Amino acid sequence: MLDNCSGLTKFVIPAGVTSIGERAFSCCRNLTEIVIPESVTSIGNNAFMLCEGLNSIVLPQGITSIGDKVFMQCSGLTSAVFSEGITSTGTFMFKDCSSLTTVDLPESLSEINSGAFSGCTSLSSIVIPKGVKSILGEVFKDCKNLISVNIPQGITTLSNSTFDGCTSLASIVLPEGLTVIESGAFNSCMNLTSIVIPQSVTSIGGGAFNSCRSLISVNIPKGITVINDSTFNCCVSLGSISIPAGVTTIGRWAFICCASLTTIEIPETVTSIDYRAFEQCTGLTSIIVNATTPPRGAGKMFEKTDCPIYVPAASVEAYKAAEYWSEYADRIAPKE
Repeated sequence: MLDNCSGLTKFVIPAGVTSIGERAFSCCRNLTEIVIPESVTSIGNNAFMLCEGLNSIVLPQGITSIGDKVFMQCSGLTSAVFSEGITSTGTFMFKDCSSLTTVDLPESLSEINSGAFSGCTSLSSIVIPKGVKSILGEVFKDCKNLISVNIPQGITTLSNSTFDGCTSLASIVLPEGLTVIESGAFNSCMNLTSIVIPQSVTSIGGGAFNSCRSLISVNIPKGITVINDSTFNCCVSLGSISIPAGVTTIGRWAFICCASLTTIEIPETVTSIDYRAFEQCTGLTSIIVNATTPPRGAGKMFEKTDCPIYVPAASVEAYKAAEYWSEYADRIAPKE
């Protein structure tokens, strides 16, 4: 770390230098320009953290190692260019670079590390190269002005909290071949109105669409067997949803506060409905449960709903007597 760098405004790193060490220019707040030569192959942790005056950066193609939080809180940084040849970003590389609007990523890039662009509140769009195979957790968390982003073919996992807090994101296309959407992936994406989940997806993590308050419709792929806790919590605009045959478990708060749902049909494969799963779904006009044996219930699973619950005719009395279902005995009726 440079001592007494408050007067430093421009620095040209000499040709031949191969490594920029940890915190080398950290807190050089008046540094507006840094020139990194082609000879540099590694940049250490926090190397330029809190260089608030830095307005652009070009990373040369020879870089093979990028540390954590290299440009974290460089609040004046508006553009970043990765030269062809770079294969990965650093972890939390541009975290809280609140002025960053332009990012140029190379075709050579194969991995975007955790939190790389989290808190980049001015970033409205980004093109992810086709060669990227891994996008790790929280990459775009709290990018509040992010409107569009492409997820390339080859991505199989959408990691935890990838778009958490991206309140301007209105739509997104997910690639065929995606198999996992991890917890909180779209948490609080309040302007997301629709999303098509590829049929290749077999797992959707807890809270994946929590508080997506503008989400009108969503498909649940046929390979899903568990609707995890809080998956659609407070999706207040969600008008309809189809739970596919094969789902066995509906988790806690899975659809709580989905006030626009008018009907819900629970397939015969469901064996468990957990705590407050459908609480405050006040728009429901009917609940249809197809299982002949009452699924294991839990407290307040239909709290603050007042619609009929239709079950197989031969199972009406079993439902009325079952634990937790008995709380709704006066609403349980045979389905036609």
